[in-house]
Amino acid sequence: MRSATYILACVLGGSGCVLADEVVWSTLDQSDYYTMGPSCYLPGFEDSELADDFFLEGQVTRVYWEGYAGGSPETYGAFVRFYEQTPEGEPAELLYEVFVDSDDAGFVYNPVAPGNLDITLPTPFEATGWHFVSVQVHNSFAYWQVNQANTGAALHTAVRWRKDRATDEFAPFKGEHGNQGVHNNDVTMQLWGVPAGPGKIDSLSGEALTRSGRIVVNGGGFGEDEANSQLLIDAIPAIVVSWQAAEIIGYVPEEASLGQVEVRVQTPHGDTEAVMLEVEPRMLEGNLRWRFAIESDYTLHNPGIGPNGEVYINDLQGRVYALTADGALLWIVDALQGQVGGACEGPVVVAEDGTIYVAVNPLGPTVQLVALNPDGSVKWTHTDPFAKTVAGGPAIGPEGDIYIAFENMVPTNQGMVRLTPEGQVVWMNQGQPYLYEYGGLGAEIFFGPTELNSDVIDQVLITVDHDTQRYIHAFDLESGSQRFAEPVFGLQDAGLQTQVHVGHDGKLIMPEFVAAGLGWGLQTFDPDDCSRIWRFDPGIASGMSNPKVGVDGSIYFNWDLLRTSKVSPDGQEIWRHVPNEGIHSRAVPSPNNDLLIVPGLPTYGVSGWIKALDVETGAQVFIETLEDENGGRKVPEGDAIFSHDGASAYVYVDILGDAPGAQYCYLYAVATGESGCAADVNGDGALNILDFVAFQNLFKAGDPGADCTGDGALNILDFVCYQAVFGAGCP
Repeated sequence: MRSATYILACVLGGSGCVLADEVVWSTLDQSDYYTMGPSCYLPGFEDSELADDFFLEGQVTRVYWEGYAGGSPETYGAFVRFYEQTPEGEPAELLYEVFVDSDDAGFVYNPVAPGNLDITLPTPFEATGWHFVSVQVHNSFAYWQVNQANTGAALHTAVRWRKDRATDEFAPFKGEHGNQGVHNNDVTMQLWGVPAGPGKIDSLSGEALTRSGRIVVNGGGFGEDEANSQLLIDAIPAIVVSWQAAEIIGYVPEEASLGQVEVRVQTPHGDTEAVMLEVEPRMLEGNLRWRFAIESDYTLHNPGIGPNGEVYINDLQGRVYALTADGALLWIVDALQGQVGGACEGPVVVAEDGTIYVAVNPLGPTVQLVALNPDGSVKWTHTDPFAKTVAGGPAIGPEGDIYIAFENMVPTNQGMVRLTPEGQVVWMNQGQPYLYEYGGLGAEIFFGPTELNSDVIDQVLITVDHDTQRYIHAFDLESGSQRFAEPVFGLQDAGLQTQVHVGHDGKLIMPEFVAAGLGWGLQTFDPDDCSRIWRFDPGIASGMSNPKVGVDGSIYFNWDLLRTSKVSPDGQEIWRHVPNEGIHSRAVPSPNNDLLIVPGLPTYGVSGWIKALDVETGAQVFIETLEDENGGRKVPEGDAIFSHDGASAYVYVDILGDAPGAQYCYLYAVATGESGCAADVNGDGALNILDFVAFQNLFKAGDPGADCTGDGALNILDFVCYQAVFGAGCP
């Protein structure tokens, strides 16, 4: 039996409390700080009521609502009511009503701040599907506001409200005075009870989805017991990233059969009735090979590329996703390891042995570097107990050790740290001045020689602004001693921190803003003492991107929104790409030295594109246009990163202005070769029987190119898959 102290602590603390055997409905994890209502009763003065819907087949025994009562009103009790729900989703006939006195043992609240109410019903309510529930407080102030949840993206039907129960019908909530837009929100609540069935699937996010595609299952009665429940697609457990009583978000299993398959939710109370889903192979048009939906509003840093071409992504919630080079989802793990906090503190990096390194930021003054094994299990965790975030890294040094720069506003953090692959600290240095980036978002760190044209890589470099003055810091790889901290001038690159890069001859290269000309220019420094060497300034007026260095030492960067320049290692401009329109960002050269990937968009407020330029001439090689989705526009973000063989480039694409509560982003895989049509197997530019013959020859030879399904096996399913690909044609 739980103590009164525990129960009171739950009511005071709000979300996360489970006071009964089984939670049958919950919106606690989606709550925010805004309120709706009131929902209050005071005879002769106030009789307002707020209601929200839920799904259950079974008994409701307990109701918990979160709210706010200003001051310290005397609370006399509360009405709990359950209503029938019409097919149109509106409250209808009153089915159950009870008043629970505040002196009753089943009424748990904090008399000093009577906001959150936990009410055990004297008799259970027998639920038969979708219903509305309301809680109406009777207190001395006639004031009680209810916390809102799922802001802008209510589950099923949004809250309904009426100002006067005697005269008004329930209607969408538009503010207490009716002068606001419709609040498409839920109440922050939790219901307990005894389910009599497994729930019901109402709809899926699409009638047809690809393998490893994001799927949203809408319905009700799925419960909150995710540990003992499964989302089954083609009788295969799906990877799930979000489980709620009315919504499950996961991914179509890669092993699912192509064609029509069944989708069910399995709970301890049985299986839901099946809903059919068409499973399709992954295929896009042109040079777009595949895309993967990330369950995150956006992500900031480059994915990591594994030794066999695997792609690893980290998102804002701390999840790490592992994909094959063909876009098949392998696993998702929580790098926060159950902690509450943020993630995506820096790029994902992968060692030659397949170890994956990511940085996460749990709540409190701690930041962690987490090492994951290739199967996603945790190898080790290193913690800086006094860091605010990550200034740079992680990165893998020339000897195979891991480097990361922790930062804080005060010199209590570890600073630049070198660790062995086993997680042992080799050295750490706070820096002088100590490492700190105002509004830091994390960045890459770089390694280079201390002498020009030397092959000996013996220092690690990072640039931070220390709030007001930017410095290039250089640390000796062997001892960790700081070699120099040279003041430079640099503003924040759009989206990420301005960083120093290292040229093939050892020069340090970075964008710098000085009080001369229009200000911006590409500045190089000697790696020994950070003295200036040459500066390239073509008349930059409105900013520039961080430079990127090609395999031949050429330097590429974007400037003044529209222009892309290629500069030689000695500072001479080789070519300049100036299209008629568009906003270009962060040109990245291929390791094959054949093209650049330059994401961008035609203008602000529209979806963008992914463009490729020829490294020799600057001419456009191809352009892939992105289309609006989910109520928003697709905009490429960050730097492209290439596969080891240069055959693919990976680009993050954010969806700006997408629907609240349904926010996700993409990683696109872009084919860098000339043919972007998977159906044209023989590459002759035409689709005919010869392509079937070519595919059959690949299959007979056991060539991986015949693995159309991407499941690692060659069988009849690959012929079915190729037939679908062929039928889709080429752009």
